[in-house]
Amino acid sequence: MGFLPRPKRVITEPPQGRRDFWVFVSSGLFARGGDQLFTIAVPLSVLAATESVAGTVLAFSARVAAYLLSPFIGMLIDSFDRRDVYILAQLYQALCLGLIALFLDDVLVLAVLVLLSGLGAVVANISSYFVLVPRLVTPERRSKALSDYSALREVVKIVGPLSAGGIVVLAGGATALVLTCTLFALSALVALFVPRVVIEEEEPAEPGEKPRRALSVGFSWLWRNGSAIALVATMTLANIGVGTLDVIFITLLGDSGMAATGIGLVVSIGAVGAAAGTWAAGRLFPRSSFQRRILYWQLAALAGVTVMAVPVLQVRVVGYVITTFALGASNINSIRYRQESIPMAISGRVNSVMRMFITGAIPLSAVVFAFFHKWAPSELHWTPVVLFSALGVAVWAWYLARAGRRSPQQPDGPGGEAVAAADRGAASRG
Repeated sequence: MGFLPRPKRVITEPPQGRRDFWVFVSSGLFARGGDQLFTIAVPLSVLAATESVAGTVLAFSARVAAYLLSPFIGMLIDSFDRRDVYILAQLYQALCLGLIALFLDDVLVLAVLVLLSGLGAVVANISSYFVLVPRLVTPERRSKALSDYSALREVVKIVGPLSAGGIVVLAGGATALVLTCTLFALSALVALFVPRVVIEEEEPAEPGEKPRRALSVGFSWLWRNGSAIALVATMTLANIGVGTLDVIFITLLGDSGMAATGIGLVVSIGAVGAAAGTWAAGRLFPRSSFQRRILYWQLAALAGVTVMAVPVLQVRVVGYVITTFALGASNINSIRYRQESIPMAISGRVNSVMRMFITGAIPLSAVVFAFFHKWAPSELHWTPVVLFSALGVAVWAWYLARAGRRSPQQPDGPGGEAVAAADRGAASRG
C-alpha cells in the first residue's frame, strides 16, 4: 500500500542499471546534510536562546530516545510502501525542524519536537538501509552499493560540521534551521524519482492489523533465530564500549589541554577513517562470509581501542583511526548480513526491535565510562572501552564456533550461507 500517487515505474526485480540507485543516493546525501546541520544548529541555537547548557543537552538528547519506540515504528514501516514511507519521513522531519525554529526558547516543547523528529529519522534509516538500497541493485552489487552509499554519507559527515558551524555563525540559528528544512524537503523531492519496489514475501504487515500481533512478529522472529540474538548481543556489548567513543575521546583531549581546533582536526581524521572503512567493507575479504567479516572487523576495532589505551597522544590518534575504520567496515557487513537473513517483508519490525537494544546501549556507554572516570584509578579509566569491546568479540566468536559445529557442511561464501542456514533453524532457540 502506498500513500503517494503511483509513479510511472514500479519494479518487482532489482534493476540491471544503477540509475535508480544513484538517484536514491542523491536523496540520502541531502538528508545527511540536513542531519549534520541539525546536529550543529539546534544545540547552538537553543543555547543562545536559553543560555542553559543542561537544558540544551537534555533537549538534544531526546532525539536518541526515539529508538526506544522503534518497535512501533517498524510496524508502521512494514505496513506501507517503503519508498513512500521514506519520502514522508523526510517531509515530516522538515516540518519538525520548522516548528523547532519557532520554539527555541521553550526547552520542554523543543525536547518534544526533537523527539518527534527522531522518529522520522528512525523511519528513514530503516527503510533506506534494509529495503530500498538492497532492492535498487542486483544481488551481486549489494555489498558494493551499501559501501558506496555509506561512504558518501560519511564524507558529508567530514565536511558537514564545518559548513554547519559557519552557517550558524554567519547567518544565525533560525536561518540554519530553515536551510535544514530545505535539505530534508529536497531529499523527499529527489526520492519521488525512485520507483516503488514490490515486495512479495511472507508475513507482511497489513493496515489495521492488531498492534499486538504486528509487534510480536519482530520479537518472535528475533527470539527464534540464534544468529540474530547473537548479533544483538555482540553489537550491544560493543556499543557499551565504543557507542560514545567520539564524545569520550573529545572529552579526554579537551581535558588534556588540546585546543578546540586540534580536537576538530583529530575528529575529522577519525571521520576520514570511518568513510574509508565503509568504502572498503564491500571490497576486502570478498571470499569470506558476512558473519566472518564482522568478526574480523570486531577484532580490528578491539585492537584499535587497545592502542588508544596507551597514554601517548600520537599513539591514541592512530588507535582512534584504526577503530573508526574498523567500526565503519563492521557496521556495513552487519547491515549486509541482516539484509540477507531477515525477510524483507518484516525487515522494518525486526530491525527496529534489534535497534532498540543496540542503539539503546549507546547512552549506557557514557554512563559506564563516567562511572569509571569518577571512581576508578586513572590507570583503569579506559578499561570499560576495551572490556566491553572484547566481550562483544567473544560473544560473536563463540556463536560462530557453535554454528560451525552444527552445520560444518555449509560453504563459507560471501552471502553468509553458513549462518543463514542456522537462521532457518539449525541454530534456533526452541
